[in-house]
Amino acid sequence: MTPTTIDAIPFTNLTTEQEGALIARHVLPHPHEPGRANAYLAPGGPSVAAVIRSLRADGGKIGATASSWQITDEAVRAAIAYYRRHRAVIDARLLLEDDAWDAEDA
Repeated sequence: MTPTTIDAIPFTNLTTEQEGALIARHVLPHPHEPGRANAYLAPGGPSVAAVIRSLRADGGKIGATASSWQITDEAVRAAIAYYRRHRAVIDARLLLEDDAWDAEDA
């Protein structure tokens, strides 16, 4: 799944305000690593970036990703909503992580 196909995931018909409330319920800034790319799911859940990486690997299946991380479907939807608002920085984080992993394999 490519970054652009996240937009193709059947998501919700939420208004911008409702989407913001969903994000507010589930997404927190990282206490020790500032920046939108480091946001994570509460309480003590995975980073939004990790959820997006898993969602891509799971072919966009929200339920499969939720099950993998033992979080709710709503939390995955919150991660998607947050990602859609901050795509550039989260994609940059994922790219840097991929680059670091590739360097370890070299």
